[in-house]
Amino acid sequence: MIYLLCYNLNILHFPLRKDKAMAEKATEEQAEKKSLFGKTGVIPLVILQFRMLLSLVSDFIPEREKKPAVAKPQQVPGRQIVQPTKSVGLNEFVKDLFSMGYELVDCHHSPYEDDSGRQMTVVRFILAIRDHELAPEFLAKRNQLLGELERYAKEAMWQVQGHMNALFRNYELVSGLYIISLDANSREAFVDGNGKPILRWQKDEGGKRIGTEPVPLTAKKFLRINGNTIGVYNA
Repeated sequence: MIYLLCYNLNILHFPLRKDKAMAEKATEEQAEKKSLFGKTGVIPLVILQFRMLLSLVSDFIPEREKKPAVAKPQQVPGRQIVQPTKSVGLNEFVKDLFSMGYELVDCHHSPYEDDSGRQMTVVRFILAIRDHELAPEFLAKRNQLLGELERYAKEAMWQVQGHMNALFRNYELVSGLYIISLDANSREAFVDGNGKPILRWQKDEGGKRIGTEPVPLTAKKFLRINGNTIGVYNA
């Protein structure tokens, strides 16, 4: 189901870039023709959400209680841009974002208990195109937070799905600008708790083993940005 993400920009460590010309002139049709990503694009914010066991999260990531949904003054449908896909590597996608000028501007997690009683959390990494200074207290630990994002992307593959949603500020629609929200769950680790590679037998389409020994688990599919398109590609 396609959902609307109304992200409260006031909690970020920087003010949203105020590109008035873009906001006033860019209709949805025009936005599709523009470069979606990077410094001249219409996607100022990318949110990566990792749903995982609470025990896997480093203690330096700040905890933030999930806020209840707030009624929006207008309903704007989002658009699913990545269908739910299992066993996807995210390392190259994170590199793509950084190469396009996105920076980590916020990170936090929201713990919860799932239906089976497991202690879970959603870790959110907020990447943005910005032109203002970040708060000193955030900058002091940003390298640690970047390392955590890189660890999530390198040490596991995930089931992913993505949406492009309208951007709101103070619950008012910002015309012509959008948010990409990527959800990652069903973590499949490449390494065990001791950092050793997890080995698996390769199998053919009939489920029969291939080769003479198990091999390190690796992703066969990767999420990438290709031009103006986010997609899942074979390795």
